[in-house]
Amino acid sequence: MLAFLPPHCDRPIKLGEPPPARSCGLAQAAREHLFHTLELLDSQAIGAAPLHERLVALERLLSPLEATFSHDPERRHLGQTVVWQRHVWSDTDESESPELLERYRIYDAHFGIMRMDRMDWRELAHQTVSTLRRTAYDLCFTLLSREQYRILLVAAFTMLERMFPPAHAETATVADSPEEIEPVAGRWRNGHHLFGLCCYFGRESLHCALDAAEADQPQECCRQIYESAKFMSATSATLGYTSDFPASNYVDQIRSAMPPGFSGSHNSDFNHFKLLKGKLQVALIRRWGNQPLQWPEEVLAAARHFRSIDLLDLEHHILVAASRVGLGASLKQTVGASDYGSAVEALRSMAYARQHDFKLG
Repeated sequence: MLAFLPPHCDRPIKLGEPPPARSCGLAQAAREHLFHTLELLDSQAIGAAPLHERLVALERLLSPLEATFSHDPERRHLGQTVVWQRHVWSDTDESESPELLERYRIYDAHFGIMRMDRMDWRELAHQTVSTLRRTAYDLCFTLLSREQYRILLVAAFTMLERMFPPAHAETATVADSPEEIEPVAGRWRNGHHLFGLCCYFGRESLHCALDAAEADQPQECCRQIYESAKFMSATSATLGYTSDFPASNYVDQIRSAMPPGFSGSHNSDFNHFKLLKGKLQVALIRRWGNQPLQWPEEVLAAARHFRSIDLLDLEHHILVAASRVGLGASLKQTVGASDYGSAVEALRSMAYARQHDFKLG
């Protein structure tokens, strides 16, 4: 199971032609199904069985949509564009060390993530649908909270909305049987593919917010900040999905297979999401002044909302870390000096620092 994702230059997608009309019609049918599923989750105390039926139906709607891309000759030129090359990073604004780039490469290789040095609209749409389809199928076998299911489905709806222009809904028969996902290693890998997509779409929303701030468009800036917060929430819910198996499986099968010093801080998708968060803070201050309380009311509310979601994300990381390794050290901590006695303590220190983001006190 591989995922093909964009590089980390600031605007990685080379847009080009959108998906064909039939793909857009099939995507519209999936979006409408997701919309009604979210309405159901928000209005009724449904149990596991009805939700399971809705997820099965979603997978069946995504199956023919995925098949529309299967023979696209412009997709995934294996051995040509899908290679690890330093020039994949050449357009980024960040000056990252060769050591960090190598950590990124190791992290990607571990999860079967391949970086494309060029990626167009159809290629990202294909990967988005492939990952969402696998996730819809596997969610039927998970024990998440109602809110985690809701957040993941909101993210799926928004991804499809971003990638496929509106169209008349079209349905088709299921193209093939769903792909079986092994409930530990397979879920762990697919969850990290979904995590990378959430980070990509969250970054793109922040880019749009930066553009709107520069153009002095506070309402559009706020809309994009709120949308990015949806994807930040989805990264948290994805952590719950990714690790939805016993802690003993994590220790015996997952952690034991990781390279020495392996760390989530080597996840380039999330690192670049965080870097853009810092750029947003600078952009808001540059546009509306150094005193957040004097910003337009809607901008201040959006910044506070985003910071709250960011803090909730770290709190979720803390709970996941505690459920996997207790109060033990992370793999990164075990191979080097650390000021913190455990992974949980390190995350709590990060949470304290983030409380001061956007100069909100």
